[in-house]
Amino acid sequence: MALNCVANGKLLKKGIFKNIWIQPASGDAGGALGCAYCAYYLYFGNKRTWDGKNDKMKGSYLDAEFTNKDIKKLSKKFKAPYVFYEDFDDLYEKVAELLAEGYVVGWFQGRMEWGPRALGN
Repeated sequence: MALNCVANGKLLKKGIFKNIWIQPASGDAGGALGCAYCAYYLYFGNKRTWDGKNDKMKGSYLDAEFTNKDIKKLSKKFKAPYVFYEDFDDLYEKVAELLAEGYVVGWFQGRMEWGPRALGN
């Protein structure tokens, strides 16, 4: 249940739990993170604080963020064909057209989502 976004959203909206937080790396990748937190709080005696409202982790977009310049440089380095669009409306139209024609589109923008069910962002 912990990785079922729809179910988690429904549980959150119902308000049946006083506190609900689902760690985005709750699969095998989360084991090491859980051990580190356990040591930090239990072994070293650090206090965990929470204001009851805000996600201190600020979501699961945890990786580096890349600029358009970074993306162009990487594409050129690996000789990856790409088209850069200044206007998002033009970009969306072209991507929708390519998908409708059965093409696969790689999209590189913003920060990477992290966790076992991450879709990349």
